[in-house]
Amino acid sequence: MIAVYILYGVVFIGGFPPSIARLSEYNYELLKNLSRLIPGVKIYVLANEPDFYTTKYMEKEELERLPSNIEVLYTWKPSLTHSLLYNILKLRKRSNVLIISIYHGIFGNSGIANLLTVLLLYIFALLLRYKVVTILHTLPEARESLYSMHGLNKLYYLGFRIFTSIVVYMSEKILLPVEKYRDIMLGSYTNLNGKLAFIPHGVPIYKLCGEDRKENCLNLAFIGLISPRKNLELLINIMDKLVERGIRCKLYIIGTIHPYYRKESREKLLKIIKEGRGNVEWFGYMKLDKLQEFICKNIDVIILPYHASTGTSGIVHFIAPAAKPVILPFFYEFYELYKQGYGILLIRDNNTDEYVEKIYRLVSDRGVYAEIKKRMIYASLKYSMDKIAHRLLEILKG
Repeated sequence: MIAVYILYGVVFIGGFPPSIARLSEYNYELLKNLSRLIPGVKIYVLANEPDFYTTKYMEKEELERLPSNIEVLYTWKPSLTHSLLYNILKLRKRSNVLIISIYHGIFGNSGIANLLTVLLLYIFALLLRYKVVTILHTLPEARESLYSMHGLNKLYYLGFRIFTSIVVYMSEKILLPVEKYRDIMLGSYTNLNGKLAFIPHGVPIYKLCGEDRKENCLNLAFIGLISPRKNLELLINIMDKLVERGIRCKLYIIGTIHPYYRKESREKLLKIIKEGRGNVEWFGYMKLDKLQEFICKNIDVIILPYHASTGTSGIVHFIAPAAKPVILPFFYEFYELYKQGYGILLIRDNNTDEYVEKIYRLVSDRGVYAEIKKRMIYASLKYSMDKIAHRLLEILKG
């Protein structure tokens, strides 16, 4: 007989609405679906306190929409995380499982101090005999292209390698949203002992799109944080090349200014709007349900011209129900999405001409476009967030 671990309370540490980070929305959707599977078990969310730059306005009814067995405690800031230690102690009598959702970019401007605090959190959790489960959204090895590998950057990289090693050692389970990360970890870390489990990101479904736009203008969209690390200038070059081919197009930018690079990000956005000559429109942040509806009704193709990958693409999962093609650079995290059935097109050289050719193929061959729509709907249903929550519950009880 297989022993089943008895849950009587769950503590979850990670970003959470009203934070506008897409990772916060992932945490919200995952816990909302998990809570429905364990209605008699309380889930305590230790979330980051709202601030001016990273918070959306939430209506009262939206705050009350959370299931009754989820309680959100806004107890820490990206630059001040030590309060977590006190809170997991306070909640120990009411909970026995601790889930920590970690992305290596979350430590804010006080990165070293917060990193040490999180390590203390793991030690404290073990002393309190929590069952510790870590969702590891990226790996330092997967982000090597972002580091210049000398000076402080090399130290930063090595620090995260050490940090990840300790997290692996102190966690009972490590959940990976990218299956390839399992192979990387097996080759880089010891003492894994069956700890690794692949758990797909999951797709929240608010609107499955069956509509086709009929307008003559091709509507393109970029979705995500506006920051210097994203090749947004490429979008203007793509539009210019499409116009040369006689294709009328418009670009919608849906996202907020990066909170840590506000000045540079704002300058980049204003430059793109100016160079778009009236054909670029900025929408700012859009809630997930509104985003899926907007993409379904107004957008033909989504372009995500990343310089590098920092994990799987949350945007692809979040807009999959809108059933529109997404074009991305070829990184193995995104290739994995293609193999899973998502309707994406991959660019190997990440240059303007290759993007234009992919878009032109979609515009000129409606059969290809229709096939991609089918793939997106298929992936949305196969990896719906309720199914991912079932998988998470199996792991927690295992």
